[in-house]
Amino acid sequence: RADLVPGGAERARGAAPPAVRLRDDRVVEMVRLRVRPELQRRGYGEAVVHALEDRAAELGYHLLRADTTSLQGPALALYRKFGWRETHREVINGIINIYLEKRIR
Repeated sequence: RADLVPGGAERARGAAPPAVRLRDDRVVEMVRLRVRPELQRRGYGEAVVHALEDRAAELGYHLLRADTTSLQGPALALYRKFGWRETHREVINGIINIYLEKRIR
């Protein structure tokens, strides 16, 4: 849960207000997902996102949030493939940060 980390709920929302307001105990954030470069494009990222979405639903979460940067084209494509929608963008240290979310219930 984003609210378990000091400042996590605010970071998950970014500078803009959330598109959907739910209690933080029903919102979860996916962070630090990586696939080693030499193992990319083999379906591992899809498997991880699918497993995390399923587990979040099992645990009773209703909204998933994530963020990435405009430099991470494959990550953005993966989120969009799974039906995530962009909620807003902000510039952090000169890099465009893109916030996404997906309702799962």
